[in-house]
Amino acid sequence: MDLMRQLEDEHKRLWENLSPLKPEMVATSDCDPVLLSGWTDRDISLWDVSGLDGKPGLKDILVALCRKKKDWKKIIYLRFPRETVSKAGLSLTASNGNTGDQRVDTSQTHFEIKGITGKGLCTLLFRVSSGEFETGVFTKRELEDILYRIYDSVSARQVVQSATSQTPLPPSGTGVQAAITVEVPEQAVGEKPITDKMPRPSSSTISE
Repeated sequence: MDLMRQLEDEHKRLWENLSPLKPEMVATSDCDPVLLSGWTDRDISLWDVSGLDGKPGLKDILVALCRKKKDWKKIIYLRFPRETVSKAGLSLTASNGNTGDQRVDTSQTHFEIKGITGKGLCTLLFRVSSGEFETGVFTKRELEDILYRIYDSVSARQVVQSATSQTPLPPSGTGVQAAITVEVPEQAVGEKPITDKMPRPSSSTISE
């Protein structure tokens, strides 16, 4: 399972340009204080973006996260293995999301790390930064492309239905709006998001 954490734009550069871990950080499973930026909420919010067992995947969740955004250009996120949390001695608590998309919010893909301490957070970020992770970008243009594909798909289906059935079609736009606000089909969301994969640090610099 992979987890995703939403970040601010300036945080992406921090993760792309990590400084080598100092020996004392490795010895104490600590992290550079600069990495704490964007992680200071009381209960750390994370999304399962694996898309397993028919659950919403990364693109579905990113689209849902856009619902409440008014003036935005892109969403920055960090993706890393779930095992990273347990290696830090922490556990995940399932909770509903808060995107406004009930299909996503109640899909058992949202988790929190409850009551995390400062030391626990530093250990978590040490594990994330010294393991496998990638940063990614989801742009407003990508969202528009997804919605256009849904619109085209629904429009084409309505044309076929009107040619083969006498059943009255719903008012113009009804089917399209339902498809956009209720469900984003997996086949309509395109390929993998733009990501900047980060290499795994040499094992010689990390101690368990």
